[in-house]
Amino acid sequence: MRRYVQRAGLVLVLLGLLGACSDSDYQPPAELDLDVTRATLSNGLEVVAVPNHESPIVTALVTFRAGAFAETAEQSGYSHLLEHMLFAGCESVPDPVEMQDKLAALGISYNATTARDRVNYFYSMASDRLEPALELLSDSLRAPTLQAETLKRETAAVLAEFDLNDSNWDSVTRRHAFELLFDAFPNRTDALGRREAIERVTPQALRAMHDTYYVPNNAQLVLVGDVVASDGLKLAKRYFGSWKRAEDPFAAHPVPENPALSRTATDVLTGKIKESRLLVAYQGPSTDTDFRGAVAADVLARLSVLGNQEFRKLISPPEVIGGRIWHWPSRHKGVIALELYIGTGYEGSAIASLELMRDYVDHISDSELTAAKDALWTGRLRVASANLPLALQFSDDWALFGGSDPHAYLEALYAIGPDDLARLFQRYISARPRAGVLLTDPEHAERDLTQELENAW
Repeated sequence: MRRYVQRAGLVLVLLGLLGACSDSDYQPPAELDLDVTRATLSNGLEVVAVPNHESPIVTALVTFRAGAFAETAEQSGYSHLLEHMLFAGCESVPDPVEMQDKLAALGISYNATTARDRVNYFYSMASDRLEPALELLSDSLRAPTLQAETLKRETAAVLAEFDLNDSNWDSVTRRHAFELLFDAFPNRTDALGRREAIERVTPQALRAMHDTYYVPNNAQLVLVGDVVASDGLKLAKRYFGSWKRAEDPFAAHPVPENPALSRTATDVLTGKIKESRLLVAYQGPSTDTDFRGAVAADVLARLSVLGNQEFRKLISPPEVIGGRIWHWPSRHKGVIALELYIGTGYEGSAIASLELMRDYVDHISDSELTAAKDALWTGRLRVASANLPLALQFSDDWALFGGSDPHAYLEALYAIGPDDLARLFQRYISARPRAGVLLTDPEHAERDLTQELENAW
């Protein structure tokens, strides 16, 4: 067990990875003061306790390294469906209605999220209910009933999410761009999954997925809120300690890496829309192999949100109504994308205006770079003030960056300079194959924009 206070001025622990930086380079806008206790149980479960006694509420969150990246094409969407099923009965409370009644009786607010790199489940409740809540959470994660009738109902609910997603033009554009960008294994980037896989799911197939990835040595438990760290660790050991360690799921089921895109891929989609959408996407850095590059991509994306001077040149109505740069981080190659909203009829001129982005990083001022870094770090400071957002941040850091130390991100962030942005462009964007998807109305899709799309950004 290791206990320490994380402060923004502590010794730099990643100097070997990040390169030394002077005190003058290390200037966060405020201090992050977290009392963090960590332990690893004998079965491999990582436990993190972060006391915050400002209110009598505690959040318990369990994260698994699962999600889209671990799914075969036949399993695409199983992680998402399991998210639904684990609140619908377990061995100790097999009836779904009784399960809901017990959650309500304990005053538990609960939910789960599925992403490309992780799945997490969380309960928030009054701190005096922590013990029975952890007992129920443990039972639900370890021994869900996965009953056929319940699965039928939850499958219908997930299929309804597909319908909702298909009615959202932003989702349609991004989903298709990701399919082009990761053409070898497109399903391994999409947490929603594939409709045909969900329609064929069986309780046995879902059980196999659960038993492979829902194991303690592939999981992390975070307790944040009104809890004494030593008490939280005792409860974690009591209710999760007997959970048997299993084979490393990724030794038995190695994840194939999406290869580099061999050529630029583009497509034009049509729909009844009021403004066109353009997404130009690149395979970005892996948080495993290029952590510093991934943080630089965060900075690049934040610069566009802040509307720095060079990016504002691109937003020129009526051609370009709005836009931003996105970074979706991942341990299995992230995504850097430019998304624009375009006035219908101006698609060609808007695509041509992307020429402005070719030397974008050469015109970012020092003050704009500092503002972007401060904005990213301040966002994390805001997260640290509330139990659930902080627990979710620990979850993402653990799943995406291989650890759950927010200090590591801080050190990487304030080491980013102009050379890092230039390197990011050169390695992942400049003259690299990319995916380009234009969504417009049928009237303005008649002109062949394929060549313009291939040359964009």
